[in-house]
Amino acid sequence: MTRIRFPALVGFPALVAALLLALAVPRAWAQEVAPRAFCFNGASLSACRTFLVVEMQGVLPLVQTTREVAWFEGYAHEERAFTDNLQWELGLMHNVGDGWAVGGAARLGPGSTGALTGLTLRARRWLSPDVGLDLAAGVSFRAINSPGRSGRSAGLLADARLNFNDDAYAGLRFEQFSLDPYADSYTFDPGGPQRAVSLLLGVGSEWAVGGSAAVGAALLLLLTTVDWG
Repeated sequence: MTRIRFPALVGFPALVAALLLALAVPRAWAQEVAPRAFCFNGASLSACRTFLVVEMQGVLPLVQTTREVAWFEGYAHEERAFTDNLQWELGLMHNVGDGWAVGGAARLGPGSTGALTGLTLRARRWLSPDVGLDLAAGVSFRAINSPGRSGRSAGLLADARLNFNDDAYAGLRFEQFSLDPYADSYTFDPGGPQRAVSLLLGVGSEWAVGGSAAVGAALLLLLTTVDWG
Protein backbone atom coordinates (compact mmCIF):
# COMPACT_ATOMS: atom_id res chain seq x y z
CA MET A 1 0.00 0.00 0.00
CA THR A 2 1.47 3.35 -1.03
CA ARG A 3 1.35 6.09 1.59
CA ILE A 4 1.29 9.68 0.35
CA ARG A 5 2.66 12.18 2.84
CA PHE A 6 1.12 15.47 1.71
CA PRO A 7 3.35 17.77 3.85
CA ALA A 8 6.47 16.22 2.34
CA LEU A 9 4.94 16.12 -1.15
CA VAL A 10 4.21 19.85 -1.29
CA GLY A 11 6.73 21.02 1.30
CA PHE A 12 10.04 19.81 -0.13
CA PRO A 13 9.78 21.89 -3.36
CA ALA A 14 9.02 24.99 -1.26
CA LEU A 15 11.95 24.18 1.04
CA VAL A 16 14.35 23.76 -1.89
CA ALA A 17 13.22 27.06 -3.43
CA ALA A 18 13.67 28.92 -0.13
CA LEU A 19 17.09 27.30 0.41
CA LEU A 20 18.33 28.36 -3.03
CA LEU A 21 17.08 31.92 -2.53
CA ALA A 22 18.64 32.15 0.93
CA LEU A 23 22.02 31.12 -0.44
CA ALA A 24 21.76 33.39 -3.47
CA VAL A 25 20.64 36.62 -1.81
CA PRO A 26 23.33 38.35 0.28
CA ARG A 27 22.35 39.92 3.58
CA ALA A 28 23.39 43.49 4.33
CA TRP A 29 24.80 43.78 7.84
CA ALA A 30 24.39 47.18 9.45
CA GLN A 31 27.06 48.69 11.64
CA GLU A 32 25.81 48.88 15.21
CA VAL A 33 27.52 50.58 18.12
CA ALA A 34 25.86 48.38 20.76
CA PRO A 35 24.25 44.94 20.42
CA ARG A 36 20.48 44.82 20.23
CA ALA A 37 18.69 43.15 23.11
CA PHE A 38 16.50 40.96 20.89
CA CYS A 39 16.68 39.90 17.23
CA PHE A 40 14.59 37.86 14.83
CA ASN A 41 17.70 36.79 12.88
CA GLY A 42 20.48 35.09 14.80
CA ALA A 43 23.75 36.99 15.20
CA SER A 44 26.81 36.97 17.43
CA LEU A 45 27.12 39.07 20.57
CA SER A 46 28.57 42.05 18.71
CA ALA A 47 25.16 42.51 17.05
CA CYS A 48 22.61 40.76 19.26
CA ARG A 49 22.11 39.36 22.77
CA THR A 50 19.06 37.11 22.36
CA PHE A 51 17.52 35.78 19.14
CA LEU A 52 14.73 33.56 17.89
CA VAL A 53 15.13 30.13 16.31
CA VAL A 54 12.70 29.92 13.38
CA GLU A 55 13.63 27.08 11.02
CA MET A 56 12.07 24.93 8.32
CA GLN A 57 13.92 21.76 7.34
CA GLY A 58 13.82 18.61 5.32
CA VAL A 59 15.02 15.41 7.03
CA LEU A 60 16.18 12.61 4.73
CA PRO A 61 17.42 9.32 6.28
CA LEU A 62 20.78 8.28 4.81
CA VAL A 63 21.26 5.04 6.72
CA GLN A 64 18.99 3.28 9.19
CA THR A 65 18.36 -0.05 10.89
CA THR A 66 15.69 -2.41 9.56
CA ARG A 67 13.81 -5.27 11.15
CA GLU A 68 12.07 -8.25 9.54
CA VAL A 69 8.37 -8.56 10.36
CA ALA A 70 6.90 -12.04 9.70
CA TRP A 71 3.25 -12.89 8.96
CA PHE A 72 1.49 -16.21 9.57
CA GLU A 73 1.20 -16.92 5.81
CA GLY A 74 4.99 -17.21 5.68
CA TYR A 75 5.40 -13.74 4.22
CA ALA A 76 8.05 -11.47 5.71
CA HIS A 77 9.19 -7.96 4.89
CA GLU A 78 11.65 -5.39 6.14
CA GLU A 79 10.25 -2.51 8.17
CA ARG A 80 11.91 0.89 8.43
CA ALA A 81 11.02 3.27 11.24
CA PHE A 82 12.30 6.52 9.68
CA THR A 83 10.99 8.33 6.60
CA ASP A 84 11.56 11.64 4.80
CA ASN A 85 9.88 14.46 6.69
CA LEU A 86 9.35 18.20 6.61
CA GLN A 87 9.79 19.81 10.04
CA TRP A 88 9.88 23.16 11.80
CA GLU A 89 11.93 24.21 14.82
CA LEU A 90 10.96 27.12 17.06
CA GLY A 91 13.00 28.31 19.99
CA LEU A 92 15.20 30.93 21.63
CA MET A 93 18.96 31.37 22.05
CA HIS A 94 21.09 33.76 24.11
CA ASN A 95 24.67 34.80 23.45
CA VAL A 96 26.66 34.08 26.60
CA GLY A 97 29.91 35.42 25.15
CA ASP A 98 31.63 36.35 21.93
CA GLY A 99 31.96 32.72 20.86
CA TRP A 100 28.88 30.86 22.17
CA ALA A 101 25.09 31.04 22.28
CA VAL A 102 22.88 28.59 24.20
CA GLY A 103 19.15 27.90 24.24
CA GLY A 104 16.53 25.39 23.20
CA ALA A 105 13.96 24.58 20.55
CA ALA A 106 10.75 22.63 20.01
CA ARG A 107 10.45 20.56 16.84
CA LEU A 108 7.08 20.47 15.07
CA GLY A 109 5.75 18.51 12.12
CA PRO A 110 4.44 15.09 11.06
CA GLY A 111 5.67 11.78 12.42
CA SER A 112 4.25 11.76 15.95
CA THR A 113 0.78 11.50 17.47
CA GLY A 114 0.63 15.31 17.70
CA ALA A 115 2.37 18.35 16.29
CA LEU A 116 5.26 18.18 18.80
CA THR A 117 7.97 15.80 17.53
CA GLY A 118 10.96 16.79 19.65
CA LEU A 119 12.53 19.00 22.34
CA THR A 120 16.22 19.93 22.26
CA LEU A 121 18.88 21.90 24.07
CA ARG A 122 21.05 23.77 21.60
CA ALA A 123 24.45 25.47 21.56
CA ARG A 124 25.93 27.56 18.76
CA ARG A 125 29.65 28.10 18.32
CA TRP A 126 30.26 31.25 16.28
CA LEU A 127 32.99 30.40 13.76
CA SER A 128 32.70 33.88 12.24
CA PRO A 129 30.08 36.68 12.30
CA ASP A 130 28.32 34.88 9.43
CA VAL A 131 28.81 31.17 10.17
CA GLY A 132 27.87 29.13 13.22
CA LEU A 133 28.17 25.48 14.22
CA ASP A 134 24.92 24.37 15.89
CA LEU A 135 24.98 21.39 18.27
CA ALA A 136 21.72 20.00 19.67
CA ALA A 137 20.62 17.06 21.82
CA GLY A 138 17.29 16.08 23.28
CA VAL A 139 14.26 13.84 23.03
CA SER A 140 12.35 12.80 19.91
CA PHE A 141 8.71 11.69 19.79
CA ARG A 142 7.56 9.25 17.12
CA ALA A 143 4.21 7.66 16.28
CA ILE A 144 4.22 3.86 16.43
CA ASN A 145 2.17 2.31 13.63
CA SER A 146 3.23 -1.30 13.40
CA PRO A 147 1.45 -4.63 13.83
CA GLY A 148 -0.17 -4.81 17.26
CA ARG A 149 1.10 -1.40 18.33
CA SER A 150 -0.07 2.17 18.31
CA GLY A 151 0.71 5.32 20.23
CA ARG A 152 3.90 7.29 20.75
CA SER A 153 7.48 6.36 21.59
CA ALA A 154 10.18 8.67 22.97
CA GLY A 155 13.80 8.38 21.90
CA LEU A 156 17.07 10.27 21.75
CA LEU A 157 18.36 12.63 19.10
CA ALA A 158 21.52 14.62 18.47
CA ASP A 159 22.47 16.76 15.52
CA ALA A 160 25.17 19.07 14.23
CA ARG A 161 24.78 21.63 11.45
CA LEU A 162 26.56 24.53 9.82
CA ASN A 163 24.42 27.65 9.87
CA PHE A 164 25.00 30.44 7.34
CA ASN A 165 23.71 33.86 8.47
CA ASP A 166 20.66 32.14 9.98
CA ASP A 167 19.44 31.94 6.36
CA ALA A 168 20.38 28.38 5.40
CA TYR A 169 21.98 25.36 7.06
CA ALA A 170 23.04 21.77 6.41
CA GLY A 171 23.93 19.01 8.84
CA LEU A 172 23.46 15.49 10.14
CA ARG A 173 21.11 14.05 12.76
CA PHE A 174 21.26 10.82 14.77
CA GLU A 175 18.03 9.41 16.24
CA GLN A 176 17.29 6.28 18.23
CA PHE A 177 14.26 4.74 19.93
CA SER A 178 13.32 1.21 20.99
CA LEU A 179 10.39 -1.02 20.10
CA ASP A 180 9.25 -3.91 22.31
CA PRO A 181 8.91 -7.29 20.55
CA TYR A 182 5.37 -8.22 19.56
CA ALA A 183 3.82 -11.55 18.59
CA ASP A 184 0.30 -12.90 18.09
CA SER A 185 -1.22 -15.67 15.99
CA TYR A 186 -0.77 -13.61 12.83
CA THR A 187 2.38 -11.54 13.24
CA PHE A 188 5.86 -11.55 14.74
CA ASP A 189 7.78 -8.27 15.07
CA PRO A 190 11.18 -8.57 16.80
CA GLY A 191 11.27 -4.89 17.73
CA GLY A 192 14.57 -3.71 19.14
CA PRO A 193 16.58 -0.49 18.78
CA GLN A 194 15.72 1.63 15.74
CA ARG A 195 18.46 4.02 14.63
CA ALA A 196 19.02 6.44 11.76
CA VAL A 197 21.50 9.00 10.51
CA SER A 198 19.70 11.65 8.46
CA LEU A 199 20.67 14.59 6.29
CA LEU A 200 19.31 17.99 7.39
CA LEU A 201 18.76 20.76 4.83
CA GLY A 202 16.92 23.85 5.96
CA VAL A 203 16.30 27.56 5.95
CA GLY A 204 15.83 30.00 8.80
CA SER A 205 14.30 33.32 9.77
CA GLU A 206 12.37 35.09 6.98
CA TRP A 207 13.14 32.26 4.55
CA ALA A 208 11.47 29.78 6.90
CA VAL A 209 8.45 32.07 7.23
CA GLY A 210 8.22 32.44 3.45
CA GLY A 211 8.68 28.73 2.85
CA SER A 212 6.01 27.90 5.43
CA ALA A 213 3.60 30.30 3.72
CA ALA A 214 4.30 28.57 0.41
CA VAL A 215 3.62 25.16 1.98
CA GLY A 216 0.33 26.42 3.43
CA ALA A 217 -0.74 27.89 0.09
CA ALA A 218 0.15 24.65 -1.73
CA LEU A 219 -1.80 22.54 0.77
CA LEU A 220 -4.81 24.86 0.50
CA LEU A 221 -4.66 24.65 -3.30
CA LEU A 222 -4.38 20.87 -3.14
CA LEU A 223 -7.33 20.53 -0.78
CA THR A 224 -9.56 22.82 -2.81
CA THR A 225 -8.73 21.50 -6.29
CA VAL A 226 -8.40 17.73 -5.85
CA ASP A 227 -11.61 15.70 -6.16
CA TRP A 228 -11.42 13.48 -3.06
CA GLY A 229 -14.55 11.59 -4.07
